[in-house]
Amino acid sequence: MFKRENILIAKQQALLILLITLLLTGIVFRQFFTKGFLPIPADIITAGYYPWADSSWGYPVRVPIKNSLPSDVPSLLYPWRVQALEIFKSGYLPLWNHTILLGTPLFANFQSAVLNPVNVLFFVLPTKLAWSWQVILQIPLLFLTTFLFLRNLKLSLPATVFGALCFTLSGQVLVWLEYNTLVYTYIYFPLLFFLVDSGYPLNTLYTLVFLALYFLYRILRSGNVTPGKFILLFLGIIGGLGLSAIQLIPGQEMANLSVRAFDNTAIAGDVKYLPLSHILSFFMPDLFGNPGTQNYWSSGSFDNFSFFIPAVGAYFFLLSLFTRTAFRRGNLIFLLFCVISLFWAVASPLTEAFGSLSFAGIGAAVNTRVLFIFTFSASVLAAFGFEEVLKNKVSLFCKILPLTVFFAIVLAFLIAYQASQKLEKEVEDLVASNISPSALFTDAGENALNSAREGISNFKIGLRNTVIPTSVALLTFALITINFRRFNMLVIPLLVLAVLPTFDKYLSFVRPDLVFPETQAMTRLQELTGIHRFEREKAEILPSNTWSLYGLSSPSGQNAFAPLSAVRYLDMINRGKLDDRLLTRFVHVENTKSPLFDTLDIETVAYLDRHVKESIPYKDGRPFPWIMPNDFTELANIDTVRIYKNTNNLGSAWFAKNVICEHDLAKSSQILTAEGFNPRETAVVSCSQGIVDADLGEAKLLEKQPNGLNFLVNTPEGNYLVLSQTNFPGWKAYIDGGESSITPANIGLSAVYVPQGKHEIELKYEPLSIKAGSVISGFTLIGWILICYLNVIKIRSTARNIWQKKDGLH
Repeated sequence: MFKRENILIAKQQALLILLITLLLTGIVFRQFFTKGFLPIPADIITAGYYPWADSSWGYPVRVPIKNSLPSDVPSLLYPWRVQALEIFKSGYLPLWNHTILLGTPLFANFQSAVLNPVNVLFFVLPTKLAWSWQVILQIPLLFLTTFLFLRNLKLSLPATVFGALCFTLSGQVLVWLEYNTLVYTYIYFPLLFFLVDSGYPLNTLYTLVFLALYFLYRILRSGNVTPGKFILLFLGIIGGLGLSAIQLIPGQEMANLSVRAFDNTAIAGDVKYLPLSHILSFFMPDLFGNPGTQNYWSSGSFDNFSFFIPAVGAYFFLLSLFTRTAFRRGNLIFLLFCVISLFWAVASPLTEAFGSLSFAGIGAAVNTRVLFIFTFSASVLAAFGFEEVLKNKVSLFCKILPLTVFFAIVLAFLIAYQASQKLEKEVEDLVASNISPSALFTDAGENALNSAREGISNFKIGLRNTVIPTSVALLTFALITINFRRFNMLVIPLLVLAVLPTFDKYLSFVRPDLVFPETQAMTRLQELTGIHRFEREKAEILPSNTWSLYGLSSPSGQNAFAPLSAVRYLDMINRGKLDDRLLTRFVHVENTKSPLFDTLDIETVAYLDRHVKESIPYKDGRPFPWIMPNDFTELANIDTVRIYKNTNNLGSAWFAKNVICEHDLAKSSQILTAEGFNPRETAVVSCSQGIVDADLGEAKLLEKQPNGLNFLVNTPEGNYLVLSQTNFPGWKAYIDGGESSITPANIGLSAVYVPQGKHEIELKYEPLSIKAGSVISGFTLIGWILICYLNVIKIRSTARNIWQKKDGLH
């Protein structure tokens, strides 16, 4: 009877958890389930960029943009994921990306998330729905893994649900939810902690560090400190890295050969470190505004600094501190995690010294990524604080203290708001009192007045956004003070009430037809470009990487791990000199008048027609004449987009009359940027013997495969075939079936020596890094399967012996 009751209770609890999970997912994504809108911020593209912006897509003027901050989703993550899975479905491994930056690895790119198990959805659902369901599944999966970990800490069911909801509805989940990558790394975090008790490379590093600390804490606390435990930790880490080798080894190779060591985007964007003032936003999510309502007014960006948990959770987190629950032996590790992660996210002499290192691209890393550790740990402590209340072990004084923190923030912003109003009045009086002010005084007065008014507006936004969190905290205090018996039943409504406005403000949902729709201009551009590349004006037309979804390729693009050799070459074309200090992950080839522009296999160039006087995009206008080379030929004019042909395109490969052998980058740059340089006449190759005044051969691109290129060439004498392709390890050349070597050319391109005569040349991307990673991962997987099998045999043998002894007793 007792066993049946336990089974019934377990079933009821499982049903409750399922219902909570479905309810939570349904609330967050209700626009998907009720209206069919997709959780993809594609409105950024259709509203803000041409040729899509030429149509209003059924809206009065144009598509409204909900939130422009997650622009990396439609311009990077969605195109890469879709491209990789489409290649998979065509029967190839998605190893290489031909569509950006003269070519770059695709599989090795952590952000493409090729090995995410949930990618199986792309094989059974239409692309847009598969992506959407991947986004949606993050919520239930994260809730369930966090629930498992908290339940294993011997918390009660209500406290476990509460803590899991706090982490699932946190700011770190909100801002990265539609990125469809980072939250999947969060899902494994509590699961790994759970296993200790019973992507993104930076998140992996943080996970390993904090997981090791947690493991050591549990071992030391148990008092069972043996060499075997540390061997287990070592084997666990090595085993995990071994399983991940198929991704980690090519990913590390890509990072080592990328622009990341020179890229200062994080520092330039002021997002590397968390401003101290933003610690307040842990309690008040929208204290500094929200990009979804276009009123974010602080430094940096909302997404990198958002680490709140619901106000109810923040209240109980504080309660765990004031009741010293967080300082108990079993809980202290999570408080330590909070301190360490927050310290690491904030600028200090130590973090800045570490962040300035060029090793492994650390200088380009964003320290605030560690805040997911703080959010998780704070959610755990909030669950412990909640447990204390359920046990009626909290005094009235301790219940009041968390509330004072919320009211202190409200009071601080109220004082700042009133001070700004007073300052505005004083400046107005000062300006008005001066009878004949100088121009300098007038400008200074106007600037001071504008600053005061801006301060009033900002503090008003912050003050307004303290209302909901403070009200929720006050309601929480009232309910636990009067010992309302059904308080735990109100947890979910309170949690949702605390954060739903922020989720609704931030998350974008669009109609399916607004996700990269076809346009007449895009179709024509595809036809005119063919298997070659295109380029576009540096303006509000075809943002980085979006062309990949239409089968187009460009030498431009954005990639945090862009190949350094290609970025150097393209930057040199733009600036006319080589300067690594100016390199960045954002690449756009705009110097169309450089002779090296013709080496990029750019067949077509797209420009925007503009109003003559206002210079804005205008259907009956013309492109800016000063950016148009004389040798471009107009091919099409569709709405606001005008397409030209680059008549001097050298194609995908060519032979030069003269080949200069040079290994030094600086000297190569001097030759390539010298006045009068002609790439048809001269190529700079990393070789041992040059070529002078050769008879030019011919080269024709026959086929472009996902991981290869096929050419037919004919040369009257042996010469180097220069390829408009990134020089990157793993590429191999086969001439008439026989392997030949590939060598760097023109700093960022490749070259193959071709003997006299007609030949078929096949280029294949066969990286050793992926082969080595696959072997290591394969053997590790076999090892883990063998260990699991042996353990199962051992468990069965032990169980059999126990039952045999019992039978013997009977």
